[in-house]
Amino acid sequence: MILFLDIDGVLHPIFPHEDRTDAENQHLSYLPHFAAVLRDFPAVRLVIASDWRKRHTLDELRDLLGDLGSRLIGATPVLEKIGLDWTGHRQREAMAYLEAEGLADVRWIALDDDAENYFYDAPLIVCADGFRDAEEAALREAKSAAKTPCKNWGM
Repeated sequence: MILFLDIDGVLHPIFPHEDRTDAENQHLSYLPHFAAVLRDFPAVRLVIASDWRKRHTLDELRDLLGDLGSRLIGATPVLEKIGLDWTGHRQREAMAYLEAEGLADVRWIALDDDAENYFYDAPLIVCADGFRDAEEAALREAKSAAKTPCKNWGM
């Protein structure tokens, strides 16, 4: 299984929140929780589907992910957005990655803080500005599903 991973809004909040601790408002504050959950799913491979892929090399992203870095197998290509409607642009990039790598039939899921980055029926977990308990539960449910999920968990 491949997990397309956004970073901003998933591994840390985009903006600090008054209702969260100082620790939760830090850069990559949810990475330890995310890493702990993925330890239960050693076969999951990661592909970066984040603007971070534009500013960092794969090796830099692997270092950033710590123990999970060895699972990072790539990053989605940067495709042109179509017109003014950007709905689904990250999903188009994910599909282009899978096609280019010969993985079109591989089961996948995405973690992103913006539902509009994927189409309505994508196997997407929408993170409510951080990978927290609700997102963990949704990922565990999705991972245990018999087939690729076709609903937006967390919406």
